[in-house]
Amino acid sequence: MRFTLAALGLLAAAPAFAQSASVAPTPANPCVPPALPQRFSLPAEDIAYLHKQVNAYSVCVSQYIAARQTAGQDYANRARAEMDAGNAAAKDANAYIAMVKDFESHHSDKGGAPAGGN
Repeated sequence: MRFTLAALGLLAAAPAFAQSASVAPTPANPCVPPALPQRFSLPAEDIAYLHKQVNAYSVCVSQYIAARQTAGQDYANRARAEMDAGNAAAKDANAYIAMVKDFESHHSDKGGAPAGGN
């Protein structure tokens, strides 16, 4: 029984390994759509300027979307790696506890822990 309690004590210390995941807030969309004119008939140079502004806005939004998608994928990959690490640790701990229980079951009829054991 000593071994099981010691192993459980080690598992109880697991929260010490938890890291505070400080994730930066998602940046707001910096792209500002150009104001549309109040009238429909515009001189050609004003229409060309508006098209230039609309194209710049479109490029800005496309870059913002791509950056958010990349960041989201990075977070998803990191989350998967964190979950995989936790699951692997749980699997290893469960296998170890099973070995401890097996060890105890084979030695419990002989007076407890072997001499010199804790």
